[in-house]
Amino acid sequence: AVTRSGAITRYTLAGRTLWRLSEGDRLLAEGETGGTASYSATGSTVAVDAAARDARERLMQTMADAVLRRLLLLDLA
Repeated sequence: AVTRSGAITRYTLAGRTLWRLSEGDRLLAEGETGGTASYSATGSTVAVDAAARDARERLMQTMADAVLRRLLLLDLA
C-alpha cells in the first residue's frame, strides 16, 4: 500500500514454483504453484526487516505445502 504522500506502508511478495517428478527419464508429474505473503513496512528498521524475513518464510512454506498437496494426490500406482 502507498500513502497519499507516496510512502510505502505494505509490501506483497509473490512467488512461483515449477516442479517436476521423474523416475529416470520417465516424467511422472509436473506442475506449478504460487502464492503471496505480505508484510508491513511501518515501524523500526529492525521490525520491518523481521517482518520481511517472516513473509519470505511464510511464502516458501505456502508454496512447499502446495507442492506437497499435489504430490499426495497423485496416483502413481
